[in-house]
Amino acid sequence: MPNLPTLGQANWGETLNNFLTQSLDNTNGGGINKFDTFSLRPTTLGADDKGKTYLYTQTGNFHQWSGTEWKVLNESVINVKDYGAVGDGVADDTTAIQIAITGKNQKTILFPSGIYKVTSTVTIVGTLRLLGEGQEITHIQNHANILFDIDGYGFVIDGVSFENKKAASVVNNVTFPIGLKLTGRIFTLYNISFSGVWAQCIHLTNVFDSRFENINILNDLVNNDVANKTGIGFNIYYSVNNTITNSYLGHADTLIKLDPAYSPRNYRCEGWIITNTILISSKTCIFADGITHISVSDCVFDFVYTSAIVLTNVGFSASISNNWFAGSTSTFTAISLSDKFSSSSIVGNQILSTSPGATAFIVNGKYNFVSGNRIKDINSGTIYGGNSKFVYNILENAADFTNSGADNVFI
Repeated sequence: MPNLPTLGQANWGETLNNFLTQSLDNTNGGGINKFDTFSLRPTTLGADDKGKTYLYTQTGNFHQWSGTEWKVLNESVINVKDYGAVGDGVADDTTAIQIAITGKNQKTILFPSGIYKVTSTVTIVGTLRLLGEGQEITHIQNHANILFDIDGYGFVIDGVSFENKKAASVVNNVTFPIGLKLTGRIFTLYNISFSGVWAQCIHLTNVFDSRFENINILNDLVNNDVANKTGIGFNIYYSVNNTITNSYLGHADTLIKLDPAYSPRNYRCEGWIITNTILISSKTCIFADGITHISVSDCVFDFVYTSAIVLTNVGFSASISNNWFAGSTSTFTAISLSDKFSSSSIVGNQILSTSPGATAFIVNGKYNFVSGNRIKDINSGTIYGGNSKFVYNILENAADFTNSGADNVFI
């Protein structure tokens, strides 16, 4: 394409005419070259057609023929439809999405409203922003074992829903399907949702300094039997200094599962904050197999079948405060700390159950502080930890702690 002349240069008219005619079809009375669906983009152009430009009416972007291939002009935002994605829930959009993303580091990838069918794993490396137009209208439909496999830094996903259509399977002791498989630093996931039945909605390995906000998980929603809910919301291996906030997590076997690294096992998760989140209708809400500092605050745990919070194996420094717990079965335990978990505070929580026999606390470790909790219509629990304090809890129609020696208030 010729350059426009500089200020003061002659021949403006000729150069400008040459510039404009590259986007015009003079055989059509001067109308703009255009195509209305991606399949109608010309496929028979040759070297002599270099510079010819067409408007793709669905995206508003110009496509220019280089002589050997098409290039999309002026891509401040990369629209997956410019690379052949259809978004009708029928066409396979996998290849188009992979092409749109590959090599586009530090770019925004736009998924306009629609249903994008993906049948094999889309692999992503680098710093990108995957942007939908809202989780209510931009849907990515999974038919693969792993939907997106991302090794990222400063990676953002915003305004998308992920719907699973792939049946469960087990390969090399790993259960599929997995929605987002993440490795890296400084992820921001915001305003996204998961539906269908996922084995793992979000899988994290070695993820640091990241934030997950306004995440909606409705995993095994159609199964009304809480005892047999399936799947994991967040499946986390050795990840450090991350936050889950302002989210709705529900309808799974386990909503948040934190494990050490695959190897060596002493690399534990640490520095997790979970706050202002609803965790509902699941067998277990938070399960940590060894963790160094976890803060759980201002959350709602409702219709929990087995356990709301379980901290097991070697770990210390949990802060569990200002939460509301409600169990629905006699097997329910609100908070359980193993004998190897120590130096934690459990303060200001409200715990109740609709079923006799449920338990508020099982605290077995040392140097723990349990105070200011309101416990109603439930066994207060068993306290075995040495050098721990259990004081000034309010027990309403609830038995005192076993082995606590506590100065608690009965009403």
